[in-house]
Amino acid sequence: GDWSSDVCSSDLTCRMVGRFWLVLDVTAESDPKPYRGHGMYGFDSLKTKKCTGTWADSTSPFLWKYQGEIKGNKLIMRSQGPDPTDKSKMITTVDTWEFKKDGSLILSSEMKNSDGRPFGSMKSICRPGKSAKDK
Repeated sequence: GDWSSDVCSSDLTCRMVGRFWLVLDVTAESDPKPYRGHGMYGFDSLKTKKCTGTWADSTSPFLWKYQGEIKGNKLIMRSQGPDPTDKSKMITTVDTWEFKKDGSLILSSEMKNSDGRPFGSMKSICRPGKSAKDK
């Protein structure tokens, strides 16, 4: 389905590939350049028995690789990647997708530096329906 975000003029579009994989595309009109992101998520029933995924976007040449779990109505995914403030260091991210009964989706992301201390976060409420560009 399609969702629009409360954080900026952005759109989130999801579609299933068969029964196993969710493909996610994000677009946002921002200065100085538009943001584009693409992810693929599923469940590895053969090897790890965990949720798995990848993410790539227009802000970085890095391919994020995720592993996580489902807890109630939340999908919690963890990854490691380059520190946006110092590319020579790695950080840990914890991204949480909370699925609400009204069809909305709360996306939150927390970054932790190399010694495990949180140093950045983001939260967005996405609502189903019209895209941001149609509003």
